[in-house]
This record gives sequence, C-alpha cells and structure tokens, in this order.
Amino acid sequence: MKKLLLLIVIVAFAIGAFLRVWQLRGVPISLFGDELDVGLQANSILTTGKDYFGNKFPVMFHSFAEYRLPMQLYLAAPFIKAFGLNELGVRGPAVLMGLLSILSFYFLAKELLGKRIAVISSLFLLFSPWHFNFSRQANDAGILLPFVIFGTYSFLKGRRDFRYLVASTILFSLSIYTYAISSVFVPLFVVGLTMLFRREIFAHGIKKLLLIGLLTLVVLSPYLSWTLRGRTTKRISDISAIAKTEVVAEVENARKFSGGIPGKLFYNKATVIVTRLFENYTQAFSPAFLFARGDANTRNSVDEFGQMYHLDVLFVLLGLFLVIYGLMAKKGQPKELWLIVLWFILAPIPAAFTKGGGTHASRLILMLPPLILLSSLGFESLLGIKKLLVRRAALLVTILIMIFEVARFMNHYFVVWPVKNWKLWQYGFKETLEFVQTQDKNYQKVY
Repeated sequence: MKKLLLLIVIVAFAIGAFLRVWQLRGVPISLFGDELDVGLQANSILTTGKDYFGNKFPVMFHSFAEYRLPMQLYLAAPFIKAFGLNELGVRGPAVLMGLLSILSFYFLAKELLGKRIAVISSLFLLFSPWHFNFSRQANDAGILLPFVIFGTYSFLKGRRDFRYLVASTILFSLSIYTYAISSVFVPLFVVGLTMLFRREIFAHGIKKLLLIGLLTLVVLSPYLSWTLRGRTTKRISDISAIAKTEVVAEVENARKFSGGIPGKLFYNKATVIVTRLFENYTQAFSPAFLFARGDANTRNSVDEFGQMYHLDVLFVLLGLFLVIYGLMAKKGQPKELWLIVLWFILAPIPAAFTKGGGTHASRLILMLPPLILLSSLGFESLLGIKKLLVRRAALLVTILIMIFEVARFMNHYFVVWPVKNWKLWQYGFKETLEFVQTQDKNYQKVY
C-alpha cells in the first residue's frame, strides 16, 4: 500500500511539473509588461551588472514608474542565460519556485499534521488553480511562497534544533526581498509564531536569540536602507486604500449630506479608514472570490473559475470545523492548529491596505497555504468513515469530481483562457515588432 501511494505521488508530481512547463512560451499568451520588465532588468544585470538605469547590482531595481524588489529579477538572470530573453527565460523562475513551494509544503504539512495530510496537501497544492496560475508567470506572488513555507517549516524544526531557527531567520528575512506584502505579513507572523511557541524558542537562551536578531538586521539592512530613503513610498501611495487625499475627499463628500456634530462624529478619517480596511479584509473570505469567480483581473485568475475548486468549499468548511473542534476539545496538537488559524487570520491583512485588495489574488497569495491545509483536513476526514462501503463510495465520488474539475480547469487554462484574455496580456506588441524587424530594411520610416 505504501509503495502504491508513493507511486501515485511521484506520478502526480511528474504530471504537475510537466503541466507547469508545457506550452510555457504561449500560455499565458504573451509576456505582460511587468514580465517584460523582469526580462529586461535581468538581462541588463546579466550583461552589464547594472539595471537599465545604470545602478550597479541594486537592492531595489529602478523600473520605469517605481522601484522593484530584487529577488525575482536576480533569479531570472541565470534562466535568461540558459534559455535566452524569451518566455522560458522570464517565466522559468516561477516554475522552479512553484515546484519548490510544493516540496516545502509537504514537509511543513508533515511537521504540522502528519504524513497523510502532507501527501494530500501537496497534491492539492500541485493542482490548485491559484498556485498553478502564479507558477507559470513572472509574478512576485509565486516567488514569495517557498520562502514563507520553508521559513515556517524551519521555524517549527527550530524549536528543537537552533540551526533550523537560523535557517528560518534567513528565509523569512529574504522573503522581504520578494514581494511587498511580505513586509507586513512576515513580521506579524513571526511575532505570532514566537508567542505561540515561546517556551521552546526562549529555551535556546538570550545569547542565541540576540544572534537571531543580529542576523535579521544584517540580512535586512540593505532593504531598510533603501526604504528609509523613501524608494518604496511612491508605489505604496499609488495602491494604498487609505491614501490621505482620497480619505479626506470621501469625508468631505459625506459631510455634504450630514453636517454639524453628526457629520464630524460619523464621517471622519478614522471611520473611513476602518470601513475601507474592514471591507477589504472581509472580502478576502468571500466564497464568490475563493470558489466561484476569483479575481476580476484575469491575469491574476482564470475566468469562470474561483481561486480554488468548487468542491474545496465543502472541504475547507469541514476542515475549519475540525480545527475549531480540535482547539476546543484540546485534541491532537493544539499549537499546530493555532498556527493554521494564525496564518489564516493574518494573510489578508497586507492586501486590506491596498485598493481592490479584498479580491486581489496576487496580494492574497498567502491565504493559499492555510486554505489548502483546511481543505486537506476536510478531505482526510472521509478516510475516517467507519462503514467501509460508505467510505469507498464517498472517496470514489469525491475523487471523480475532483478529477473532472482539474481536467476542466486545465482545458480552460490552455485552450480557452489565452484566446479570451489576449488583450489583458497585451498580446500583439511582440508580434508587431517582430514583423517590423522583417520589413525595416525596405522602408525609411515605419508607422
């Protein structure tokens, strides 16, 4: 039985890996502007050691309208060296980091909930629409995941072995260089983990913990230096849901209809900010977003599909019930269950501070690991059905539905989605320029 299970996992992983590289040149249908920027910056670093504005090996890359975090751009350089300045070179790091996040998720789930849940979780993540999409495009969201997942796994191992705690510190610190949401989530998450496992962590002694603090400061010092110089403020102000000018404008508009003391009491900057943050935060848990429609921006989501499959809604709810029951009954490993709850609660916070963040799949990517864990717990509960005939029937029906949903998603992703959404991917610019290159010798001017 164990050999059969291992064979199933290996075959599934091979299929998942193949699907992540298959037709990578043409699906997504074109390199989007942000992906082109990744390629140009990485190629510039590769050939000159500078970004395309002439900054030598920068901590933050100076792009056209903003400064970009560096991790994806540096990771792309060896891929562009190997495959050229094309879709494979630009999207290669996303594929690699996507596969690494699946591998790391297996070890994390095993540490948290045991081997059986680990196998289920890694398979669920392997074919997740949310994960699949971001592991085939040059988006910072896919680069972030393995750092946070491996960092969490190393933290858990670090309760007993200080070397793992050092590794966790490095991984969490490096995650700050991947995607902006990590600068909010990771500090909150690490503080939460430390409080949750404080007895084991503080048992390492004050000297070792001071070393951890120093190591964090060393790894983050380049980022902090650039941040203190205001290199990230423009982008933050552009996407902030609580930008001062917009908040003030909303307050002034509301007070046109309700003046005097009631207007000042009920319509002020505090009420506007709290309302916006609450709306964004709660939208992240919307069943319509998670299981039906997904992100309205079909670069971040595959139209006609949610961020997860329809069947996941049942498993997530069942898994959530099992976690709450386990915490109330103090069964199993309550601290590990609290970790899932902590992650689930904190994950939407960074996106809540941004415009449209409540349904922004990229900025909400850190919701995916706890959701997959909950879904896996729900599915695993089917294995606990006592009546053999009922258990087999439930598993057979469930697996058949899951296979159908995965096959339907893959068909839509590779066949329908690229054609329907070519405009959002800015398809045509590359082809136009390639045509111009074939004609430029025949004309003095090309319009």
